[in-house]
Amino acid sequence: MRHQHSLLPLVLAHLLRRWSRVSSGLPAVAVSHGIRWHSALALLLLPLSMLAQSVHWDPPAGQLGFNQVSQISLVFENCEPDGAPNLPQVDGLTFGRPSQSSQTSIVNFTMTRTFSLVYPVRPSRKAPLTIPAFEVKTDKGMQKVAAANYTVGEATVGNSGVALEDIATAKLTLAKDTFWVGEVFPVTFNLNVARRYFHSLASSVEWPATPFVAEEWSKPDPGEALIGGERRVVSVQSTRAYSKKAGSFTLSPASQMVNLIVGSTGCG
Repeated sequence: MRHQHSLLPLVLAHLLRRWSRVSSGLPAVAVSHGIRWHSALALLLLPLSMLAQSVHWDPPAGQLGFNQVSQISLVFENCEPDGAPNLPQVDGLTFGRPSQSSQTSIVNFTMTRTFSLVYPVRPSRKAPLTIPAFEVKTDKGMQKVAAANYTVGEATVGNSGVALEDIATAKLTLAKDTFWVGEVFPVTFNLNVARRYFHSLASSVEWPATPFVAEEWSKPDPGEALIGGERRVVSVQSTRAYSKKAGSFTLSPASQMVNLIVGSTGCG
């Protein structure tokens, strides 16, 4: 009996040591899981410099309205422009000052950042237009921009399908068509817009007078008139010009920006 009692402490000690090894193993399992979790986080938090960069036009193709201002975007994916892009010259297409926008999206654990330069553009001829391919400098190096192709059709107002020329028209007129060299002659710009679409004038008259020399245009003073059974807003502005040399010349077209009401929102 004494011999059996002497074994009890040894058995208890063995059990205690075994329990100690198991319990001390629990934190080791937790630590190993923690290492795998942190490794997964490291994979998710890849720097953006390792993601692909690209620059493209949006939309890359489509139809623009003749003499109508539309918007196209130069989109930078996972990069940003390094200075103002040097856009190629396109005969028959005028670029305005761009606005900026940015967006971040995460799809299937992949994060994409986009930075866009939104350009107002206006085609001045009814012919297909191509913005040729070019390179642009970004904060991640040089990127090539693929060419974009557009057709030019009749301008329409909003989603109405109504042609712009049915809503707004403009004409540049002279009192006669023959003048002496140095003789000052009046030039008149007539604009009329359907009253139900008119909101406001958005710019002054723009007229490249060359080869003539011209004064500034008079200030606009819109009125209303009933034309063809429809009430229209009428604006008449004038200037004076003369020629320094003799010859036969064609007047360059004049233009003026007009804000039109093309629809309404829930707030009116």
